[in-house]
Amino acid sequence: MTEGPRFHTLTELLDHAVARDGYIVHEGQTISYAQLRDRSQRVAAGLAAAGLRRGDHVGLSMPNSPDWLVMFFACARLGVAVMILNTRLAVSELSDLLVRSDAKGLIWQGEAQPRLSLSPQDAQVMSQLRLIATPAGGADVDGVASAAVTPFDALLAHPPRLAADAQPDDPVLLFSTSGSTGKSKLVLHCQRGIAGHASQVVQAMGLDAPGTVHFMPLPLAGAYGLVQTMVMIASGCKLVMPAGFNPAQSADLIREHGVTQLFLFDDAIAQILKAVGPQPQHPFPTVRWCAYGIFNPELKDFVASTEARGIRLVGLYGLSETQAFFVCERPGDPVELRTRTGGFTVSPQASFRIRDTETGQLLGPGQLGEIELKGPSVMLRYYGNTPAQAQMLDDGFFRTGDSGQIGPDGSLVFNSRIDDVLRLSGFLVTTGEIESVIAQAPEVEACVVVGIRVAQGNRPVAFVKPKAGAAIDPARLLAFCAERLAKYKLPIGFHAVDKFPVGGSLNAPKVDKKALREQAARLHPH
Repeated sequence: MTEGPRFHTLTELLDHAVARDGYIVHEGQTISYAQLRDRSQRVAAGLAAAGLRRGDHVGLSMPNSPDWLVMFFACARLGVAVMILNTRLAVSELSDLLVRSDAKGLIWQGEAQPRLSLSPQDAQVMSQLRLIATPAGGADVDGVASAAVTPFDALLAHPPRLAADAQPDDPVLLFSTSGSTGKSKLVLHCQRGIAGHASQVVQAMGLDAPGTVHFMPLPLAGAYGLVQTMVMIASGCKLVMPAGFNPAQSADLIREHGVTQLFLFDDAIAQILKAVGPQPQHPFPTVRWCAYGIFNPELKDFVASTEARGIRLVGLYGLSETQAFFVCERPGDPVELRTRTGGFTVSPQASFRIRDTETGQLLGPGQLGEIELKGPSVMLRYYGNTPAQAQMLDDGFFRTGDSGQIGPDGSLVFNSRIDDVLRLSGFLVTTGEIESVIAQAPEVEACVVVGIRVAQGNRPVAFVKPKAGAAIDPARLLAFCAERLAKYKLPIGFHAVDKFPVGGSLNAPKVDKKALREQAARLHPH
């Protein structure tokens, strides 16, 4: 591992990439980091001419492309914070986020809808923006005066703005992250946090070695996709970034470009391997390892089957509030250690601790409690959400709402969301422990367990997806579990489902356990 620079702003990060002569491959086209910087300098001048200033916020809604990065680095140069927007948002959702983020402008390129057709209320929101930038000008936006709309080409026509206005502690981006109730929370990060974290991930994981080739098919509008892209640019190496995720295309690109590292999630990896087929046994010989997150509960034996195909898996853990890769496992460790969800901090300044949610006491190794994180990659704050700010503690630690423990080797081991840890008959039990037993039943394809409050106290309820052609017999499943679980861990109900409800995610569908808990409560009233 080489000792590299620690960047304080995104302009410094991009300057370093230029010096390394790296470049991006996108849909068969190549753009060097020098070209990316030049275009971002020109757009920065155009945005400044349109009235955007340091401290302003602007919405960014574009599909993956080098132009997305041009706009992001242009705003970062000016000290303008970007509200990153999913291109699939409804117009009303888009307007809501623009209002709540105090955006002065919108950089928009349609994906799901080629025209931005506005209701009167949405048009009023848009008319208050200082700038709306689109590929083709006013024709793409209905209900807004064309004078308020600037084509991208007009921004690019400006001479480069070489000076960088941003300071290290200036806000640089806002992520929208869902909460358990109500509207999404807006996570605000600063320049130093994003740029510095990217450089530390590069150093901790040795990602700047000669010949390194990265692959990034995930949405830039998601925390996992955006953070890893900043890491990849910070490495100064070759970055292969398609417009979106397609399993067969991904396999072709990995082989064509000799990709050396992957940062994906379990379902995407499984889809790529399925697209490749059973032969060859080791389809990607250039891939050194693949950092992954767990999203799909229906994937059985994922680690064993993936490792058997020659892909060395490495676990990690992070959140929008702390950025992805807050901790990562070590690629050289044995499989049972490096495939855990968790790992060691990538920053020497970062730390974690575990707290008992009932007593408030800090816990030692091997004891399950709430994960609290502190470090330079942690967000500045939740923007405009005072109640949620209580998750930031006075000593700088962030309460994650996740359960975990400190491993015997001093690593952080993630277990589940706090809501997935049940206190049953006075004992802490994870839903995953019960799920793993039910999943062993021959008729079960997948299982999700949630906890509800009934007259007898907290009790688990199981939702079960049967294998093709099989039927779910609750009495038989109860007997099956009774042979393998303590009585207090037994679900009070087994309910067959064709599929699990999922919540919105830019990276992969996640099981909506809140919806399942509500359904369980209806099925098992007090």
